[in-house]
Amino acid sequence: MTHATPGRRTVSRRSFLTSVVAGSTLMLVTRTTAAAEPAGIDPEHVLTALPADSNLVILEVRGDGTVHCALPRAEIGQGLTTSVAMLVAEELNLSLDKTVVTLSPGRQELIGNHYTGGSNSIRSLWEPVRFTAATARARLLAAASNRWSVNVAALRIVDGVVATPDGRSAHFGELAPAAAAPELRFEASDPKLEDDLAIVGTPTTRRDARAIVTGRLTYTLDLDVPDALPVVVRRPPTINGTVASVDEAALRAMPGVIDVAVVPTGVAIMARTFGYALAAKDAAVVTWNARSIDGESTRSIQDRLRRSTPAFTGFGGVGRPELPSETKLNVDFDFAPVSHAAMETNSAVADVRADRAEVWASMQLPNYAGQKIALALGLPLNRVTTHVMNGGGSFGRRLYLDGPLEAAVISRALGRPVRLMWSRVDDMRHGRARPAVHTKFDAVLARGTVISWEQRVAAVCTDFDGGFGDLVTDALAPSPVISQTLFHSTRDPYSFTDAGIRTLVEVPVDMPTGSWRSVFSGTVRTAAENGGPHCRRSRYRSDGAACRRGGKRPSP
Repeated sequence: MTHATPGRRTVSRRSFLTSVVAGSTLMLVTRTTAAAEPAGIDPEHVLTALPADSNLVILEVRGDGTVHCALPRAEIGQGLTTSVAMLVAEELNLSLDKTVVTLSPGRQELIGNHYTGGSNSIRSLWEPVRFTAATARARLLAAASNRWSVNVAALRIVDGVVATPDGRSAHFGELAPAAAAPELRFEASDPKLEDDLAIVGTPTTRRDARAIVTGRLTYTLDLDVPDALPVVVRRPPTINGTVASVDEAALRAMPGVIDVAVVPTGVAIMARTFGYALAAKDAAVVTWNARSIDGESTRSIQDRLRRSTPAFTGFGGVGRPELPSETKLNVDFDFAPVSHAAMETNSAVADVRADRAEVWASMQLPNYAGQKIALALGLPLNRVTTHVMNGGGSFGRRLYLDGPLEAAVISRALGRPVRLMWSRVDDMRHGRARPAVHTKFDAVLARGTVISWEQRVAAVCTDFDGGFGDLVTDALAPSPVISQTLFHSTRDPYSFTDAGIRTLVEVPVDMPTGSWRSVFSGTVRTAAENGGPHCRRSRYRSDGAACRRGGKRPSP
């Protein structure tokens, strides 16, 4: 590894292995080994033990001079495709309009590395993408050098065109076949230094912005998959209810209805249009089986959380004498469940056949989706393809497979391709929610110093289905383990909390929950900011948190 130096990189070429794929275009694949570089082990010798890092980045220079990068991540409105295009364009001295970033289908060899979450995409792709593009630049320059018998140092690249001092030039597409030759000898190149960056770090318009606002960007339900017809689901009036009986004959007789099937989540209705399907859904006569949560309410759940919250150890610890100038602060907050509804509702297209399945949806865990769908359908994993689509928002919502898995199950039940749409009502009633939370503080302040600080949290269990992107980590890291890990890693900027006491108790409630953006920050940290010992006066929130204070208040 190189030593960190101002303005220089801190990751070496030895952390990556970039290979050329033989063909008429220049295609490079890069696997990273930096994450598995323990002292004394040559990273090139541990590649076979790192299938999760195989071919993380795929970059192709095509005959028309455009450069394409297949991104093993999801674009859910965060601008990731533009950011990665900037990285590629930067290293290749190429304009953004000649750089194309697409979303890669689920690739099982990546295991947990085909994962979008934790705000880690640019952090995890920053070096691999730049090293891949830098290698492409080196190969293109070497190919041009051989063509014209000119030293590489004398060549320059302007917007994808390599030129010599005497005016000869060729664009990337013309040089790509020679640059792709496996026998090509070239000098490896590092990414640009920070002082040389011309695109990265400058204001850039999102490449998909105009398509988004004019309705031209392709989302899941915009796809034209042959024979895939509209499907909606009549869902139970209560959470997690199941079908007891349904008048299928009456549904099949309704205008435009093509087929009906009872599935675990309700009654699936296929029709010629979504309008016909929604009309049939509203008219369906269904009786439902009750579930254990039917008698619960926000108030009853909050009461359970309050009763489950651990007791404090006591102001300042047992046996500590009270200081004459100390102030005691006792505050508690209640956070109601908040719907995790994105701008785009759950939607998916599925084509399930006897021997294979294809699913199209916005997915943050496409490999896990493929694994779960294969299990549900009884298909070999290599016969399931998950296509990652642009998503209309997420903040963690599309970590969950409610739409893709349901679409696959319905396609199998109906025996034909389906275009599944959740209505906004479906999303609000049956989608996932940030769990309800009760949190309270006990603190002592004396002479301007926090001498004792405790926070107790009771929360409805958060469902972390999917682990870190595959069935293995889903089994090894069940939801309670992930919850405790994330809870205790939720940090704040106040030094007194380092020595404080903070605990989480999770309460099981049979309702769909999800890891909304930053997970515990939106509740635990919000409460700390507005009720902790650093807060100088009472505040009443408008974000779903109710605050109650006790004890002696600090002076303003």
